[in-house]
Amino acid sequence: SNNIFVSSYSCDGHMRWAKLLASNAEASTPFGIAADSLGNIYVAGRFGRGGTFHIGDDTMISPPYDNYISTGLIQFDTSGNFHWIRYVGANTFGSLIATFSESDPLVVDATNKVHYLCYLNAGVPLLTGTTTARGVYDLTYEVSGNMLSNTKLAIDSEWYLMSAVIDPQTNKLYTCGQIFQSIYGGTATDTFFAAAF
Repeated sequence: SNNIFVSSYSCDGHMRWAKLLASNAEASTPFGIAADSLGNIYVAGRFGRGGTFHIGDDTMISPPYDNYISTGLIQFDTSGNFHWIRYVGANTFGSLIATFSESDPLVVDATNKVHYLCYLNAGVPLLTGTTTARGVYDLTYEVSGNMLSNTKLAIDSEWYLMSAVIDPQTNKLYTCGQIFQSIYGGTATDTFFAAAF
């Protein structure tokens, strides 16, 4: 059903290249796109893991199990060539449940580190142990795809980030979003927030 479409345009509006990110069994959902100053493009989202996951016409990934999805991060270069994919958590049923997210912004800082602001439940294996509490985690990767750190943001576990930006001068992270109840059955008392880290 749902797939992710990534495209690149020249400054005069002509399409340079396009990639369809899709599984033949499960839906995929985009969360964010960002670029660094080294010519890399990053796409974050929920990627279908059932059957074969296609990254354009040139890359196919067949996971060892079917019928589930996981959040992850993909890197391309500015010509659309696929470099790598990093799934969040281990390849187990439990961690796939734990990494199911609604909105996970993606930003690149002034040192070309990519920050995937991922909403996780407890029990997800990461670089430094396993998540012990539900909430938003700053999963920081270097250009080659190695995770450098995973830090839980000091916000309520029911707050979902909708957007984020990093100030290149101060390297401070600014976010905005809404509380869980606003997403599921919003009312006249919906609550939105902004936060800085």
